[in-house]
Amino acid sequence: MKTFLVLYSQKQSHILTDDMLNKHIYFLKKLQSDNRLSICGPFTDNQGAVLVIMADSFMEAEKIINQDPFINQKYYEKYIIHEFMTANAENNWLCDPK
Repeated sequence: MKTFLVLYSQKQSHILTDDMLNKHIYFLKKLQSDNRLSICGPFTDNQGAVLVIMADSFMEAEKIINQDPFINQKYYEKYIIHEFMTANAENNWLCDPK
C-alpha cells in the first residue's frame, strides 16, 4: 500500500448539517476499520482539514476521497492528494539503498 496526504480546503460552513457530519464520521470510522486511515483532523484555523490514507494507487485514493460526504456534498470544495514516502526507523529514515 502507498501513503497519501490529502488536504481539504475551501470550506463551506453554511451547508453543514448533522446528517452530513454523521455520514462523514461513519466514513472515517469505516476507513479506520479497513486500515486505510492513519490520521485525520481539521486545521486549528477551522478552514481546512488533513487526512493520511493508505491506497494501492493515486486513482484509488481519489476514489476513496470522493466517497467522503464532506467532498461529494461540497462542504469542502477542493482537495489535493499527494503521495509520499513514509520515513521511519524500519527503513532507516529512507537512507538504506533499495
